[in-house]
Amino acid sequence: MKLKTIIVFSLPSFLFSALAREKPAALQQLESAFENELAKKEQALYEPYQKALTALHQQKIKSGKLEEALAVKREMERLRRTIPPLESKPIPGTVLADENGNFLLLAKNAILQGSIQYDKPSSKLIEWKKSGSATWNLSNIPHGTYQATLNYHAGPFAGGTISLNIGPSSGTYSITGSGKWKEKKTLKFSEFEITKPNYSFVILALKSRIQGIMELESILLTPVDKDNTDQ
Repeated sequence: MKLKTIIVFSLPSFLFSALAREKPAALQQLESAFENELAKKEQALYEPYQKALTALHQQKIKSGKLEEALAVKREMERLRRTIPPLESKPIPGTVLADENGNFLLLAKNAILQGSIQYDKPSSKLIEWKKSGSATWNLSNIPHGTYQATLNYHAGPFAGGTISLNIGPSSGTYSITGSGKWKEKKTLKFSEFEITKPNYSFVILALKSRIQGIMELESILLTPVDKDNTDQ
């Protein structure tokens, strides 16, 4: 008797599942239209809050209150995950600030073109073997002079040439492969100035050896105190 009961109750469940998968085209269209309309209204409700957060974040950055700016940034990222934009477009990478006034450009936040890829397990940008570029947006960084330091890894058969472009500033640099891949290396770029809000930090791969130019971990931007350096 128990076996018959199980069969009787499982059959309608199977039929309902099959019917649910075979929705009429008209019903699917209605559902899609409803979901799109709901997403638009939900986005409209959050839009004033998003704008207020953006303004607050810029205010905290300009006033030098970096810890508070980080807290606002985390809320902006949480909101972005909760209410994704209707049209998802790549946004040049997030710049992270610390309590010492430095800014960090992480590999995972770069906008990539060409052969360069983000390797999630190692948190590095790899495949610097052909033409390609990595870009970070500097719009939230206060105007001033900065020193950029490249944090990277390069084995004995790696290395090559990269180009750096920051607004009107540009330069070409050589990466020399040596030691082991696990060893972290640094390269200081020439100082540059930010005088406008729409600068981007762009590294381009120009020429590479057999194992690629490098594996990029991050870039550190350090404000330069001109008053002290000129004395």
